[in-house]
Amino acid sequence: MLVDMAAQTSPQDLPWRPHPQWADPLILVLALLAMLMAWGSLKRRVSQPLQGDRITIQGRLLDFQLSAMGPRAPWDSLQKQAKSPWDRGLLAIHAAEQGQVSKAADWIKSAPAPLGAAWQRAYGSGTTLSARDRGLVRQGLIRSHAADLLEARLSEADGQDARAFRQQALMAIRTRLALLGVLGGLACVAVVGGLGFALFLAVRKTTPPAPLPSISMDGRALAILFLGWFLAMQVSGTMVQILLAFLPFLRPWALSWAYLLHVLVGTGMLCRMEGISLGELWHRMTPGPLGRNLAWGCGYLGLTVLMSLALSLILSPFMPNQEPPQRELVEILSRARSLGTAIPLFLTVAVLAPCFEELLFRGTLLPALRRRLGPWAALFLGALAFGAMHLQPAGLPLLSLLGLAMGLAFLRTGSLWTSILVHGCWNGAQFLLMQVLY
Repeated sequence: MLVDMAAQTSPQDLPWRPHPQWADPLILVLALLAMLMAWGSLKRRVSQPLQGDRITIQGRLLDFQLSAMGPRAPWDSLQKQAKSPWDRGLLAIHAAEQGQVSKAADWIKSAPAPLGAAWQRAYGSGTTLSARDRGLVRQGLIRSHAADLLEARLSEADGQDARAFRQQALMAIRTRLALLGVLGGLACVAVVGGLGFALFLAVRKTTPPAPLPSISMDGRALAILFLGWFLAMQVSGTMVQILLAFLPFLRPWALSWAYLLHVLVGTGMLCRMEGISLGELWHRMTPGPLGRNLAWGCGYLGLTVLMSLALSLILSPFMPNQEPPQRELVEILSRARSLGTAIPLFLTVAVLAPCFEELLFRGTLLPALRRRLGPWAALFLGALAFGAMHLQPAGLPLLSLLGLAMGLAFLRTGSLWTSILVHGCWNGAQFLLMQVLY
C-alpha cells in the first residue's frame, strides 16, 4: 500500500509536515517501541552463546593455512591460534596427517568428545565410532579440508579405498586456496590503492564540498520515517516466518523476502513524505557524471579497506577471538550453499541493501543532519546511527567506520553512486569470502 501511495504521488505534492500536536506523541510511542524491540534483540544476541558446536572463522582460516603449509607448518606457533576445542581438534587432524602424532595426541585431549573419538579411531587405538558421533564431527568441521582428511582416514580404518576421495579433496582445497589467494590479492591492491588515495587527498587542493541532494521533510517527519522503518525492519522477519508456514518452499530465500519487505515500507514512506515518486527521488540523489562518481567511489573503496584494516589491528587485542565483528552476517552468508540460494542472497546483500541503506542514511539522513548540525557532526552522528541500527555490539566500531567512509564518499560528490559502490563492493567481497571459506 505504501508503495502504491508513493507511485501515485505527483511532483507537485508538498513534503509532509506532521502537526506537532499529534506527531510528538506518535514519535514518543514509536521511539519507546523501537527501544523495546532493540533491547529485546540485543539481549537475545548478547546472550546467544558463541558457536561451541563447530570450528570458528579463525579455525577455517587455520585450516587453509595448514593445508597450504603441510609439513612446514610451525605447529607450536599455530597452536596459539586454535582457541576453541573444535579448532584444536582441527589442528590435531592436520598434525597427525603430517606425522606429528604425539603433538596431536596432546591437543585432541581438549577437543569435543565426538571429535576425540573420531580421531582415536582414525589415528589412535582404533576404537569404535558411533554413527551419531560421526555425524556430529561432520557438522562440527563443516566442510573443511581437515574434515575430508579425517573422513578419508576413517574410511581407510573401515577397510575402504579412499584414494579417489583424497584426490578429490586435494583438488577442492587447491581450488579454494587459489580463490582465497585472488581475494587476498585484490585486498592488497585495495590497501595500496587506499594509501595512494589518502596521499592524493592530503596533497590535493581543497575544493568546496559538493552540494548535497535537498531533503524537504522536517525533523518530525524524519523521525517518524526512521522509527517507522526500524520497526518494520524488526517485524519483517516475523512476518516472513508466518508466510513460510503457508509457503514453506520459499524458506531458502527467507532473508531476501524479509529484507525486501522492509525496503518497500521504507522507500514507500520516504517517497510519500517527500511528495515525489521513487524515480524522481533517485534522480535527485544521483547527480553528476556517472563515470566521475564511480571513479571517486573506487578511491574511497580503497580508503575504506585501509581504514578497516587499521581499525582491526587496533581492536584485535580487545575483540573476542572466536567472534567476528559482523558475526550474524557471517553466519547468514555461510548458509548460501547452492546457486539457487546464493544468487538471491548476493543480490540482496551486494545490490539491494547498499542501494536502500545509502538512500536512507547517506541520501536522506546525512543532508538533513548537515543542514542542522554542520558537516562533521552530521558525518559522525550519521555513521554512528548506521552502525547502531545493525544491532551488532561487536561490530559497532567497524560498521560505524564503514558509515563514516561512505559518508565521506557521498560528501565528496553529492551522489549516491559513490557510496553505493563502496557499500556494494564491501558486502559483495564478504559474500565471496564466505563462499570460499564454506
